[in-house]
Amino acid sequence: MALNKLFFHFSLLIMFTNVYSQQTTEQYSFILKVYKENGKNYVNADFVQYLIGDKAVEEAKKNGDADAFIVDGKKIYAVPNDFYIVNKNKTIRKIELSDNPKFNLLISENLNGLNTFENFKKNFHDTLYVLCLKNDKIIEVKEVFIP
Repeated sequence: MALNKLFFHFSLLIMFTNVYSQQTTEQYSFILKVYKENGKNYVNADFVQYLIGDKAVEEAKKNGDADAFIVDGKKIYAVPNDFYIVNKNKTIRKIELSDNPKFNLLISENLNGLNTFENFKKNFHDTLYVLCLKNDKIIEVKEVFIP
């Protein structure tokens, strides 16, 4: 009886671990390199924090980057376009793309309306992305509009 109970609890633990490991996470990132290695596609990504609103202002104030204004005798702080990007950990991560990742790229004359790996590879520079990760692989790349 005790062995059956132990087996049951062990089975639940394995099932929970499998479900947990398959969750999708999203990470704001700057892409530094897009390449193919041994038949697989990879990116080198620098994870960042994309802050908006009060959190953006507070972090910018800590870093001395907030704009200060005097309004009705009070000092008011702000950040341009109401966002602030923080990069406290400059670790570059090599991340594999899944076999069929989805691309949500902002349409421009360079892309001709196509959300493909090849267009991403040609136009990834100087842009912020959200990488959707599942099982340590990128399943979706979403370009972020920055005013």
